[in-house]
This record gives sequence, structure tokens and C-alpha cells, in this order.
Amino acid sequence: MTAKKTQDSVESLLKAGKEQFETAVKASTQATQKGFEQAISASKKQLDDMIKVYDEVATFGRENVDACLAASNAATKLVEEFNNEVTALSKQAYESNLAAYKAFAGVKTPKELFDLQSELVKSRYEDTLASFNKLNALFTSAANDAFAPLNARVAATMDKVSKAIA
Repeated sequence: MTAKKTQDSVESLLKAGKEQFETAVKASTQATQKGFEQAISASKKQLDDMIKVYDEVATFGRENVDACLAASNAATKLVEEFNNEVTALSKQAYESNLAAYKAFAGVKTPKELFDLQSELVKSRYEDTLASFNKLNALFTSAANDAFAPLNARVAATMDKVSKAIA
């Protein structure tokens, strides 16, 4: 009977050892699987975050390029409008000078000459002042239009920087 007890004792020890081993293997497998799942989840989250940041950077860059193009188009429009206005003013000055020469040709007395000259000086001064005011208003308006997209991008950049710092 001692042999039977020893055999039963050994079998129960082996059975208990087998159960402990299976429990340890099962726990180790579950822990490893949970670790892999957490690693995969963390990697996926990091990848998603990285893609989101890349998309934000790409969008931000595209918006900057669009703003530069808009500013360039506005500046081109300014040059065209300015050129058209200067051309119109030059034509007006030519016609005005031609009329003045004709008026001087019709002068008969020195008093008429001085009166005509005074009138022309006053007229030229007023025309020149009006032309400068018109060109200044055109330039100011167009320059504001040209810088508006760039100012908006600077404001957006400052907003992103201040949010990133906060």
C-alpha cells in the first residue's frame, strides 16, 4: 500500500504541477496577447495622430500657397489698374496741353497771356492734385487687397502657435 500511496502522491503532484504549468502558460499567453493588443492600439493611435498632423501641415501649406497666389493676383491687378490710370492721365494731360497751346496761340494781349497762364497754372495744379489723390486711393485700396490674404495667414499662424504653446 505504500507503493500505491507513493504512486498516488506522485500522480497528484504531477497533476497539480501540470495544472499550475497550464495556468502559468495560459496567464502568460493572455498577458502577452494583452501586451500585443496594447502595443498595436498605441501604434495605431500614434500613426493616426501622425497622419492627422501631416494632413494639418499639408493643409496649412496649401492655404499659405493659396494666400500667396491671391496676393500675387491682387498685386498684378494693382499694376494693371495703376498702368491704365497713368495711361488715362497721360492722355488727359496731352489733350489738356494741346488745348493750352491752342489757347496760347489765340492770345492777343499781354493781359490775356497772364490771365490764361494763371488759369492754366491753377487748373494744372488742381488736376495734378486730383490725379495724385486718385492714384493714392487706387494704390491704397489695391495694396490692402493684396496684403489681406497674407495678413489672414499670419493671423492663422499666430493662432496655431498660441494654441500649441497653451
